[in-house]
Amino acid sequence: MSTQLATMSAADLALADFEDPVDEIATQFELDFDPLEVVDILTVTSFPETTALPIASPKKAMNRKEELASLRKLTQYLEAQLGTLESNRAAFAAREVSTGEWEKTATDAWQTREAAERDNKRLKRAVEEQLAMIEAMDTMLRKRPRVENMAESLCADVTRLGDDDTRGRAMDRILEAHLSSLNHVFVRAKLIDTPSSEIKSAKILHLPLHDSLAVDVVRCWHLPYSFDVVAAAAWRAWTHQADDNTPQSKIVECLADLDTRYIRVPLNDTAKCPKATRIFTQSLFRRKYEATRVVILGRGILDDARHPAPGHVADALTWITVERVTETSCVYKCCGRRFAPTARHGRMRTVDEMVVGLGLTTAAADRDELTGMLGDILVHAYCDIGHRIEHDMHTLLHARPPTAAQSG
Repeated sequence: MSTQLATMSAADLALADFEDPVDEIATQFELDFDPLEVVDILTVTSFPETTALPIASPKKAMNRKEELASLRKLTQYLEAQLGTLESNRAAFAAREVSTGEWEKTATDAWQTREAAERDNKRLKRAVEEQLAMIEAMDTMLRKRPRVENMAESLCADVTRLGDDDTRGRAMDRILEAHLSSLNHVFVRAKLIDTPSSEIKSAKILHLPLHDSLAVDVVRCWHLPYSFDVVAAAAWRAWTHQADDNTPQSKIVECLADLDTRYIRVPLNDTAKCPKATRIFTQSLFRRKYEATRVVILGRGILDDARHPAPGHVADALTWITVERVTETSCVYKCCGRRFAPTARHGRMRTVDEMVVGLGLTTAAADRDELTGMLGDILVHAYCDIGHRIEHDMHTLLHARPPTAAQSG
């Protein structure tokens, strides 16, 4: 271990010990019965902020002076961590020469225990956040207003792809329209001006038109890497490149454009219940390069004449930017919205339908019960955005930061 530490650069050591925001940032859960009014806020139990930077209110607009102050704090924090690591490296090197095999074994055991404690802390945080989200959803279900005669309400924005030569142009139109809403979404999420602190929040939305629920996840994550490196890791994580054509992800259609991917991802695990109706998101992702940032867009496709999903389809909207701060730092911003599965004509399944149980007719008088309730689907969606994506990005960045060329 000491030999490994001795061969690592000072920058690598600092980055390797950089605190993972997934471990330090408590997610805020909000309830929203109306898009213009937040009626309640539930916050996860906070952990002691021994190493995390102070968290400011996201409502406060950050001016240039605050941004510079935040960068100075981050620099001081990293310098302190670097000094600690340099001392540790020297101590390890001294032990390599002067101590026996038993102390090396003890050191390895201590490091293994530290890694296990970090994993346990991440797992504890994930469980607490899921419990908080379930509590928020329970409050939403108890307080939500009743909506009558909405069973045949149609979704005003059903994304469809035909089975003809216009598919490519249709994909471009869908993604361009999605890009045009980026600024509006970031304004509402209070991300248009980069906050000085980390933000991680989830909002449970009531959709009166469909008498259904959705979940919004907002993230602001400051990282000590160049923006192109983080963007490459984000692209790989969001488009499931490590899971191509596995049970975790399937390429729906191979496209010539390396910056556009069309994938299908399951939302429920049918291995535990083989008769359960399957639920998927079927999404187009596109990456767009700009001078000081990379934009990643994800748009759910609800109706595809050429590649129909083998089960229910749930809509999914994703907006991501990775913006340059300095040569070696950037900020990752994300807004993701996930919905209940859809029925005919893009109508979302209602809360009552999901609670009673859905079915998908596979043959005459043969119905498979849908075991994944609405709460399960939305909790899965939150865990995917709030934990799985960030864990994959963190793993990629710490292992070997990919370049933009490697991410195609």
